[in-house]
Amino acid sequence: MALHWALEALCLLPLLNPQNPACANVTAMPITSATLDWLNRRWFYVASAFRNPEYKQSAQEVQAAFFYFHTNPREDRVMVREHMTTGDRCIQNSTFLKVQRANGTLSKI
Repeated sequence: MALHWALEALCLLPLLNPQNPACANVTAMPITSATLDWLNRRWFYVASAFRNPEYKQSAQEVQAAFFYFHTNPREDRVMVREHMTTGDRCIQNSTFLKVQRANGTLSKI
């Protein structure tokens, strides 16, 4: 039992020295065809965090949401289809994202 508690305490050690996320060293990783293949599936909306009260209120009204990512590696585009339930409404949207492979970002077209 003592070993169990010791392992749990050791797992929590990294939390004692947190860093400011604004100072984190974030380096862009290039997007590859393997990355695009990995994105090509259904993703579920689990949670979000907003400081803006308007966005926070709209996020709290979401009952269920999921997204389909359809990648096209040859054209460096990703089609995103969104399905969301809020209140008594079902909302469906779709949009395209452009892939910038060199700096590892996606941007809305």
